[in-house]
Amino acid sequence: MGNFICATVILILMVIFISVNSVMVCNICDDITALIDENDLEAAAELWQEKKNYISLFVRDAEIDVVTAEAMKTEGATPIEDAEAAPNSLAFRDAVSEVKNSERFSWQGLL
Repeated sequence: MGNFICATVILILMVIFISVNSVMVCNICDDITALIDENDLEAAAELWQEKKNYISLFVRDAEIDVVTAEAMKTEGATPIEDAEAAPNSLAFRDAVSEVKNSERFSWQGLL
């Protein structure tokens, strides 16, 4: 009976930690997306650079590399009205959305 209680407690803690991590990563991605939508690409790239190490603990390296590459392309970009900056911001936004989708809480992710 003691082993069952121990296993149940560990399972509950694991679900809680996975849920909290999912919420934190999704909130970071939402903040970056909001900055991109506000045409503040430099702030979005800076926020990504600050939070990249935390996110890289939980997300695949390939997705991290794509977002980092898109963030580097947007550094020094002018506002979205500039026709050259618009494709970069869309690619950056799509890459961040992909990270968010991969970390979204799901029952499959728990298993």
